[in-house]
Amino acid sequence: MSLRGILLRGWLLLAGLTLAGAAGAEDVRLSNGAALSLQGLGLAQELRQDYYLGALYAPADAALTDSLKDPNRPRRMSLKLLAERIPARAFQRYWKERIALNNPREAWLAQTAALVRFAALFDHPLAKGDRIDFDYLPGEGTLVWLNGQRLDLIPSASFHGLLLSAWLGELPPSEAFKTQLLAGTDPALASRYEAIAAKAPAQPVLAQAPLPEAKPAAPASAPAKPAASKYAPAKPAGAKPVDAKPVLAKVDKPQAAKPKDQPASPKPLPAPVVAEVRAALSPAPKPQADPAIPAVVESPVPPAPDADLLLGAYKRDMLAHIRKNLRYPPRAWRLGLSGSGIVSLRILPDGNAEDIDVLQSSGQMLLDEAMKSMVEASLPLPKPPQGVDAEALRLEVPVDFVR
Repeated sequence: MSLRGILLRGWLLLAGLTLAGAAGAEDVRLSNGAALSLQGLGLAQELRQDYYLGALYAPADAALTDSLKDPNRPRRMSLKLLAERIPARAFQRYWKERIALNNPREAWLAQTAALVRFAALFDHPLAKGDRIDFDYLPGEGTLVWLNGQRLDLIPSASFHGLLLSAWLGELPPSEAFKTQLLAGTDPALASRYEAIAAKAPAQPVLAQAPLPEAKPAAPASAPAKPAASKYAPAKPAGAKPVDAKPVLAKVDKPQAAKPKDQPASPKPLPAPVVAEVRAALSPAPKPQADPAIPAVVESPVPPAPDADLLLGAYKRDMLAHIRKNLRYPPRAWRLGLSGSGIVSLRILPDGNAEDIDVLQSSGQMLLDEAMKSMVEASLPLPKPPQGVDAEALRLEVPVDFVR
């Protein structure tokens, strides 16, 4: 390489480092002291509107893919919201549905209790500028933060992987979002990410009773006289003062209840028998937990099905069902046409569909028509399971026509 090329490359690297530093790409430190570096940023959208900026942090001494797979290495998922207002219910559904979309049922079923516990943390609407961090701490679990305030620790070694699958699984928010996260830090996205001012942690507001207004004190030469009660009769003029003595009201003592005939007290049992009965009724001592083994969220009773998880699992099954009917148009194949698009539909309770529309065009009319034909050939679909919200049954099917 020529000297000019070396100098140009060095200048570009220096400029990139400067932009990264200005955009807040410096290391972050987790609560356990682990230092992480910003590895990638992505823009997630919902209904073609900016939803949030997502960031991945991992140790700088290893490749990102290796760090994300290693259960002994810390990592962070961080997002800053761009939508003006997000209802709590919508945010809860978003994560549970995406986790079920990107994982087989057996992967999230054992973590149902942890997922419900996680979603319940977001019990109030979120707004633009809110920052949420999901920190994976090896040996501890997933620590959840909102605007720098700790919400909860989910003590499971595999829970953070479920959250990560919502971004990097087979069905991410978009392929562009997934590519951005894994391609490194885009200076433009980094500048936008850093420009979102951090919010202070919410502090509880204590209600305080209003203080009584201070009244001016009476002068010492003229002491204030107590106001006469409106219930006391007025004294006649010229009456002599009488010493007031407290009048004690007499209260009748309650009469003791007359004893009734009671059965004779049973004879006490022998001491060995009493000890045996107490031992049988007392609960068994709980085994001591090994501090070296992280706690796992478990339930002796199988958890009740969660509607959002069921919805995500149903959509995952329907995507696989519909994609079986995808056909590459012969004419498009001969012409060498390719592209990617998204077709959307609303599933009715009987399994039929309506509002079949191309949400994102592939850029080729032949391929767009093939996407709609794929959906029509799949009808009727299996009926939605019980407990699934019929109003939320809108399905988006990404399609890639690759030669």
